[in-house]
Amino acid sequence: MLSAAVWIVVALLFLSATSLGALTEFSRSKLERYCSTRDPSILRRVLAHDDEVLLALRIWNRVLLLGLAAATYFSYQPVPSWLGYLAIIWLVVVIIENGFARPIGEAFAEPIIYWFWIPLNLLRLAVYPVLRLEQGWSSFVHSFRGEEESPTSLLQDEIQTVVNEGAREGQVTPDAVDMIAGLMDLHQVEVGQIMTPRTDLVMFPVRMTIQEARSQVAESGHSRI
Repeated sequence: MLSAAVWIVVALLFLSATSLGALTEFSRSKLERYCSTRDPSILRRVLAHDDEVLLALRIWNRVLLLGLAAATYFSYQPVPSWLGYLAIIWLVVVIIENGFARPIGEAFAEPIIYWFWIPLNLLRLAVYPVLRLEQGWSSFVHSFRGEEESPTSLLQDEIQTVVNEGAREGQVTPDAVDMIAGLMDLHQVEVGQIMTPRTDLVMFPVRMTIQEARSQVAESGHSRI
C-alpha cells in the first residue's frame, strides 16, 4: 500500500502540472477579458511575473519528483529493484502530467491563473533565491556565448509572443506574422542586401513619354524607379 505521503505528493504534482499547463498556454487577451469583470489588477501582476512563476513551478516540480521518489521508496516493502522503481516513478509522472493535469490546465488556463495566482506568487517568493541563482546562471551562459539578452531582445520576444497568440486565435493572418517577423529582424539586415546595385538601376531619359515610361516600368520589374 502507498502511504499518505505518496498521495499528498501526487496531489501536489497534479496541481503543479495543471498550473504549468495553464501558464504555458494561457491567452493574454482572454485573461484580460476574464480579469476585467473581476479584479483587473491580477492581469498586471500576471504579466509582470508570469515568467518567474513558470520557472518557480518547474523548480517546485523537481522538488516534488524527489519527494515522490523518496515517499514511494519508503512505502514499498520490500523495496523493488532500481530499474522497476524508476519505471514506476516515470510512469506515474507521465500519466499525471501529460494524461490529466496539463490538458486540464490548457483548457481552463485563464480561470486557473486568476484564482490560483496568490499561491502561485507565494511560491515564486518562496523560491526567489533559487530563481535568482538560475537566472544568473542562464545569463552567464548566454553572455559566455555572446548572446547576452538586452531589453530590446526581451521586447522582441514579448511582441513575438503576442503575435503568435493572435495567430493561434485567428486574429492575425500568416502574412502579417511573416511581415512582423521580418520587421523585427530588419536590424540584422545590411543596407547592401536591400539596395539595388548601381549597375542594375533603371533610369528614364527626361524626354521619355508617359507611355514609354509605363512600358519600361513593366519590363523592369522594379517597384521603385
